[in-house]
Amino acid sequence: NQFRRVMNELIDRYGKPDEVVLEVARDLKQSHRQKEEAQKQIEAMVPLVDDLEIHMIQDCGHWTQQEKPDELNTVMLEWLGRRYPAG
Repeated sequence: NQFRRVMNELIDRYGKPDEVVLEVARDLKQSHRQKEEAQKQIEAMVPLVDDLEIHMIQDCGHWTQQEKPDELNTVMLEWLGRRYPAG
């Protein structure tokens, strides 16, 4: 699938990362209250993770890699480029 191809390309380009975590913060079927609660849970992680980066991909449900592959790939490539610079 596309996600696997992207991950393999990233590993070939930057090497194997120590960890990759994808968190889906929004689901299009959630109510406004549920979305607000999800945002609060995400923000609660800030004091717990020193180098936490939060990226919200708008208008996307649970299958981010299928629904918004270009946006997700951009976020992941930029993160890997910062974390594991070439050269």
